[in-house]
Amino acid sequence: MKKIALLLSTLFLLQNLHAQDTTQVVKNDIYYNFSTNTKGPRDFELRDRETGKILFKRTITGDSCSSCYAPLAGIADTFFLKKQYAAAISVYSLAFKLNNNLGRVRHRFNVAEAYAALGQRDSAFAELKRVVTGGKYYNPYHLEGSELLKPLQSDPRWKPLIDEVKANLKEVEGLRIKE
Repeated sequence: MKKIALLLSTLFLLQNLHAQDTTQVVKNDIYYNFSTNTKGPRDFELRDRETGKILFKRTITGDSCSSCYAPLAGIADTFFLKKQYAAAISVYSLAFKLNNNLGRVRHRFNVAEAYAALGQRDSAFAELKRVVTGGKYYNPYHLEGSELLKPLQSDPRWKPLIDEVKANLKEVEGLRIKE
């Protein structure tokens, strides 16, 4: 557990070292100084605080970077697979933010599972609702079979969520029949 806590505290984000410092703590000692007021190109980096190793670097213009999404989501996936859920949530959130708050259903699902693993039920349900409603998620078996989501199944919000997933499944099956 100490290694996980140490790793979480060793991550930070830097962007445009010459710009005015607008550093904000996002979650769990992951830092960035991404300012939405900057118009010109600037360097954006994700570094391991302990080693200084650059995990991700890109020059961006404006306040979004759709080409940053895939590599940042890949880094977040690695944290998720290593069960470093807080770090995964932070990096996924940054990837979503830089991608105009858009994310793949699979990544949003991982965020929901990570929140559930950390005991943050409200945040987990908010992400699940986004996946089910916005992403038209339609696999109730995957949802019900997720070990990380098991603690949510006793919550009164669970059944309506599953019902919506099943409705999405019926809609998808109806489309397949019409084809």
